[in-house]
Amino acid sequence: MAFIKKYFAAFKHIAPSDMEFFLEEMASDGYILEPLSQSGLLYLKFAESRGEYVRYVVDVTGLQKHMYMKTLIDQDWEYMGQVLNCHIWKKVYDKGDRPADFADIRCIRSHCIKMGVVFVILALLMLLLFAGYLFLIYKEHANAMPEKHDLIYGLLAFLQIPFTAFFGIMAYKLFREAGKKKESLDRDLEFRKKKEALKKAAENEQDKEYINIDEE
Repeated sequence: MAFIKKYFAAFKHIAPSDMEFFLEEMASDGYILEPLSQSGLLYLKFAESRGEYVRYVVDVTGLQKHMYMKTLIDQDWEYMGQVLNCHIWKKVYDKGDRPADFADIRCIRSHCIKMGVVFVILALLMLLLFAGYLFLIYKEHANAMPEKHDLIYGLLAFLQIPFTAFFGIMAYKLFREAGKKKESLDRDLEFRKKKEALKKAAENEQDKEYINIDEE
C-alpha cells in the first residue's frame, strides 16, 4: 500500500470547510486520510485506496468529550484525530447516500474568531519586530557604528515579512470562515422564524375552523 504526505496541510487548509473540501478531494483521487498522529501539524498522511465515497466532517464542540465521542462512534463515524482544536471525522458511504453534516456551526464560528485574533496578534508582533530592527539600523547610522550590524538587523527585519504575510493570510481565512458560518446561522434563524410563523398561521386557521363548527 502506497502512502503520501501533505506537509503543512493543517495550515494551508486551516478553515474547517476548506479542510473538508481538501480531504474529500484527496479521497476522490484515491487517497484516504490515515489517523492523525502527533505530527498532524507538520503533515497529514494518506493511504492509497480503491476510490471509496468518503464524507469528512471537521468539527469543534463544546460538549463533554466522552459523550461527544460515544455518540458519533455509535453512529458509525470513525474518529481520525484532532488538529488545531478541530476534530476530524470520517464515514465511508454508498454513492447517493451522503451522510448529513453534524458540525456545530456556533462552536466553529467561535473557534475561527478566536484563532483569527491569535494570528492577527502574531502578525502585529512581527510588524513590531520589523519596525524595531529598522529603528536599530537607523540608530547605528546616527551613531556611526560599524556597518556589519546593519546587515544582521536588515536580515532579521526581512525575515519578519514572510511571517507577517503568513499570519495575516491565516487570520483572513479564519475570519472569512467565521463570516460564512454567520451567514449560515442567519439563514437557519430566518428559516426557523418562517417555519414558526407558518405553524402559528396554521394553528390560527385551525382555531377559526373549530369556532365556525361550534357556531353552527
